[in-house]
Amino acid sequence: MPVTGPLAFRVVRGGLFVAASSYFNILFGFLVNLVLTRLLAPEAFGIFSLAMFFFSLLNLRPRIGVS
Repeated sequence: MPVTGPLAFRVVRGGLFVAASSYFNILFGFLVNLVLTRLLAPEAFGIFSLAMFFFSLLNLRPRIGVS
């Protein structure tokens, strides 16, 4: 059996797992956001949204290589 066969299978399986987990995180975050819109008052949700926006901006630094 060639070495590329099992390695290719593991790479494809790993790639599918990463893609599925990424889509799950996006879907779960969207559903939690929908629940929060119903539970929080508009003012509190606005503050939460601003906090998440600025946290997302700060979270981009390691991804683009700026430490």
